[in-house]
Amino acid sequence: MFTNYVHNPSPAFIAPEHHKARPSFIRKLCNFAAKRKVWKWEGFYGLLPINPNTLKPIRRQRHFNLHRGRAIQAVTEAIAHHLNTVTGIAQVSVEMLAHQCGLATKSAAGNESITRASRAVLTLEEYGILKCEKVWDRTAGTWIPKLIEITPLFIRMCGLAESEYEAAQRQQLGFQKRGLSIAEQEQLTVSEARRRAREAHRRIAFERRQKQNKDHTARRLAKKLAAKTLDDQRHEITKDLVKRLGRDELVALGPDGIKALVDRELGRLRRIADSPPI
Repeated sequence: MFTNYVHNPSPAFIAPEHHKARPSFIRKLCNFAAKRKVWKWEGFYGLLPINPNTLKPIRRQRHFNLHRGRAIQAVTEAIAHHLNTVTGIAQVSVEMLAHQCGLATKSAAGNESITRASRAVLTLEEYGILKCEKVWDRTAGTWIPKLIEITPLFIRMCGLAESEYEAAQRQQLGFQKRGLSIAEQEQLTVSEARRRAREAHRRIAFERRQKQNKDHTARRLAKKLAAKTLDDQRHEITKDLVKRLGRDELVALGPDGIKALVDRELGRLRRIADSPPI
């Protein structure tokens, strides 16, 4: 009966098949994390959790329940796998973590939840094991996915020494400097590499959010049209095209051009309606 408390009582990280072999240090970090129960790390008892939003201490938690612990375990292994050795940034969003760890759920209405993954990340952030960043997207009026960065405590929680990580960091940075001019080599420090990675994350996350917004709008329109007659569907699509393209552009297309455009849009929306959201 207790196992029904959550959708997936035994989450586990599964690396994407297309991923290439990880650097040697990352492989070692992943192996160490997988072979121990990181959520039972004794270091938790010597850390005071802090609310990352208010910066106020949180009531001391002596242990995690089984389901929270398993979620932390899966998320930790995933972050280790996606970690960039030089920058200390996990090149993965919370949404991707949820899917790759089996922590994403979907309601009967088709709404997706990544709460368990988010809570696991938040817990590690509260203990100072991770540093997370959200960037406000003014266009969408929402926060874009978190940037997840490890602290030295993450390495210790996984069972490795910080000195080993620092050595691997210097080695990988040396590899990245190959082929650069002397001036570029001097400029490329760990801090500079981390700054560039943060900027790249913000750009990619913004682009992803834009695509998600477009997909959501199209799916909402497809769902709305499904209950209408064919004539009403074509009329709604035409009105939507007027909003998006403007009447002058449609006039320039002429009746035949508009008909062809409506046909294509109708076919696209039907395919969206038949396919589940990603």
